[in-house]
Amino acid sequence: MWWIYALLAGVSFAGYLLSTGLSQADAKVLSLYRGMGAMVAFGPFAFFVTMPEDIQFYVLSGMAGFVVLILDFLMFRAAQDYGAGTVGRLTPISIAFIFLGWIVYDPAYRDLMMVWPVWQTAAVIVCLVGGIVSLSAMRHDPIARSAIKISVVIALLGAFIDAASKVALDYGSLPDIGLAYMAATGVAAGITSALSYVFLMPQVKLQDAFAPSAMIGGVLLLLSLAGLILFKMYAMRDVANPSYVVALICTAPLWITLYHKVTKTPDPTDLRAGFAFVVCMVGLVLFSDASLSTGL
Repeated sequence: MWWIYALLAGVSFAGYLLSTGLSQADAKVLSLYRGMGAMVAFGPFAFFVTMPEDIQFYVLSGMAGFVVLILDFLMFRAAQDYGAGTVGRLTPISIAFIFLGWIVYDPAYRDLMMVWPVWQTAAVIVCLVGGIVSLSAMRHDPIARSAIKISVVIALLGAFIDAASKVALDYGSLPDIGLAYMAATGVAAGITSALSYVFLMPQVKLQDAFAPSAMIGGVLLLLSLAGLILFKMYAMRDVANPSYVVALICTAPLWITLYHKVTKTPDPTDLRAGFAFVVCMVGLVLFSDASLSTGL
């Protein structure tokens, strides 16, 4: 069943982007829903699971909670400015940053790369080059060219979040450590959201959060976020190779495009180059996995 959960996680991520892109609420208001909502929804998990004792777990979770709020605010703004489809097709940029960052961070992974079979090394190089070529083609599209700039920042922040979650899972065993991480990052995001509202959003009125468009967008946002986290956790629990889960979550742009086709929503960006980039990044996830060369 892991692949069904992974596909549902991809659908949830598509819904996450679509709910922000379709909402008429200001991105700052949506970020309040994301931060405060995550604290209310996920914070109580701390009372039902065994929380880690290592202070480093909470430092890491706190940093991730802070960064994720910035990341999502930028994503909300980008989805509203450039469309959910464009942002969805560019989000996998973070995969390339994670791959390159992990080479620097993990000496064991670097050592493993030295004994990769030739075909695996060639496949990774092809995916990286293909991704660069696809991005280059997208730069000829005025909308995508503007979106790429903010997507690079989003990807860097997203790469940090994914790397932080991977390291955090080493402090315990699933499912407790996963729920503990959700609780800790949710509280951190909520506190960051509250402080941002007080000190950085004086022009945002609290009643704006209760406007119909804001409430509908906020509820859809939280439901999509909960689905993404829940389905991803169950998929990761049952799959032998976590890279397959990441690859299926990257199908989110496909669901967004399908939604646009059904609702006849215009998507004027270069779909061919965008999906070529997604395919290259999915390939990078699969071909850079250690189990291909170790047989695990």
